Amino acid sequence: MSSQELKALRNARNITVREVELESQRIAEAKNDKRFYISNARLTQLENDPLSDPSVWKLFSLSAIYRVSITDLMRVYIFLVILKKKTTNQTFRPLDSWSSPIGKVKRSGKAV
Repeated sequence: MSSQELKALRNARNITVREVELESQRIAEAKNDKRFYISNARLTQLENDPLSDPSVWKLFSLSAIYRVSITDLMRVYIFLVILKKKTTNQTFRPLDSWSSPIGKVKRSGKAV
């Protein structure tokens, strides 16, 4: 799936950009965390710019709204991040830990 396929996925489900924005706002309110919110401008950027990389919170919202696996969405954007780093001569280093919707996660996969 590419960023263009993200738009195709939305269109196949007959969901407008505004509906994604409203539904993500509901998710953000339910989680009490504004990082789950996706503005219509941000969604348009994600759909049209293959080098824009969404946060895991936005991917969570998109997966819930589109009813697809978050891992499928993450695969696309992890590939694009690696490609972006290669084209800009940045070194790709795996993280020892990262933040996720469930808290800080160590490389072992356990939440801390």
